[in-house]
Amino acid sequence: MFINNLRLGFACNSSSSHSLIFMKERLRDTGAVNYDFGWENFIAASRESKRNYLTITLYDNLVQLGYPDDIAKLVARSWCTDVPEKGYIDHQSVYGLPIIVKEYEDNYEIINKDFFDDFSKYILQEDLAILGGNDNEDENDPVWEIPIASKGNIPLPKGLYHKHDFFIARKDGDFWVLFNKKSGHKIRLSFITNQPYEKSSLPELVDLKITNQCNYNCPWCYANSTPNGKHADNIQVLNILRALQILKVFEVSFGGGNIVSHPEINYRLHDANDFGLSTSITVRSIEDLNQIHKISKLSGIAISFNGVEDFEEIGDVQKSIDKTIWINVIMGSISRTTFGDILRDAEKNNLGLILLGYKSTGRGINFTPVDYSWWLEEVQKSKGYKKIGIDTALAKEFEKELKNAGVDRRLYYTEEGKFSMFIDAVEGFVAKSSYDGEKFPINMRSYPGDLAEQIKEIYGRF
Repeated sequence: MFINNLRLGFACNSSSSHSLIFMKERLRDTGAVNYDFGWENFIAASRESKRNYLTITLYDNLVQLGYPDDIAKLVARSWCTDVPEKGYIDHQSVYGLPIIVKEYEDNYEIINKDFFDDFSKYILQEDLAILGGNDNEDENDPVWEIPIASKGNIPLPKGLYHKHDFFIARKDGDFWVLFNKKSGHKIRLSFITNQPYEKSSLPELVDLKITNQCNYNCPWCYANSTPNGKHADNIQVLNILRALQILKVFEVSFGGGNIVSHPEINYRLHDANDFGLSTSITVRSIEDLNQIHKISKLSGIAISFNGVEDFEEIGDVQKSIDKTIWINVIMGSISRTTFGDILRDAEKNNLGLILLGYKSTGRGINFTPVDYSWWLEEVQKSKGYKKIGIDTALAKEFEKELKNAGVDRRLYYTEEGKFSMFIDAVEGFVAKSSYDGEKFPINMRSYPGDLAEQIKEIYGRF
């Protein structure tokens, strides 16, 4: 987007706000006396001013991670320049820098230097400037006439936050992928290209099936799980988790079958956390969830809807762990009236909803799903409710309808195997997803390094 002669003012409810612009003509530094990039209106256009801005950003992030003041200053000086004595960036405007993908969960948090170096090169471009200011209600702020070539757009989080909310980062060619282990949010960006990021070279998320045992006998079960289903071998699951750690996978979603039927589920979740992998689970009930130890360690929790859920009880559990619980709803298994009730009860209790497309595999082949062509219309009626997601199968089936409804294309995917994959640790194979695509056998008893190479090679074919 190109904007010429933009009248740029500041409106941010009495708080500091910083923006990046590419200049049509060179600007001079304005304001920011002693590199105080706080509440006063400023332009940071010179290399010196921007280097100091970067140094303060790095220093503030390090302090927030718990580094002592002298160590934070030493690192900042080594990576950039000396921290200005009176330098300051308002806490709401500090860019949050990601940390490295740690080998083990209890490693000390370290800012990702490669990311900081790329970020610095972007900020230090000669035609880029940083603008800042505020809209203090007691004063009339000046509005500047500034010739702008285009806006700089870096979708990094702003504002100093708790260290457990920091993103981790992984580079993939020209792109960076940032992942928040607490919320599960991802940011994909590039400092050097505007081309779309269409496929990762390594999976970001792995759906890991550890059991095919389940006592619920749902007639639409696409995994064909039964009470007599088998559990995955513990050593083989451990090998897979270690391989995924080697591949720097962000997240592992444990599934089944009913995962709580696996006698070692809590140990395997513990192993994944020890390896620095973020973990999420899908269970069938609150009772099942109560069998999972250290729920607070999980990045994602989903409960499959079976018609008897007490949404208020689930909401109370959600409040106690300060983590969103998502309700998985299989479209085709419920009526329109029931769906409306689910929407209402989920919103009332602030629960998330994930709508799953019907899958005609397993027992799903012999079950006739009810019509659910109305689902998008019902969702659109809940305009104030934002905690609704859909899976790839539903997005693919209703791609045309989503486009016509004006849903942002970046919010959903219609093809499996682009950023995630499925591993069946019970049967020993890899596929694009748990319900579709060719199955590729893997040797789960291989050394983790060899197993990682097998997984990487297969993922490259998708």
